Amino acid sequence: MKRIGSLRTTGEARRQLARLTRSFYQGQITEGDYRALVYGLSALLHYFKHEKQLELEERIETLEQAIEVKK
Repeated sequence: MKRIGSLRTTGEARRQLARLTRSFYQGQITEGDYRALVYGLSALLHYFKHEKQLELEERIETLEQAIEVKK
């Protein structure tokens, strides 16, 4: 199975996904391995997206509270 590099950020995860896709099209990894790896990376990217949404909601709440205090 193809080795995966660092996945600490969304940018790193996207780069690894692109690398895996190129490897698959070049015949370096099997379809089964590719599917399994892409599924895992998709789940990770979905988690990153969810984490960012929670962060944005928290920031919006803070801003709304600041606005209410000023009224």
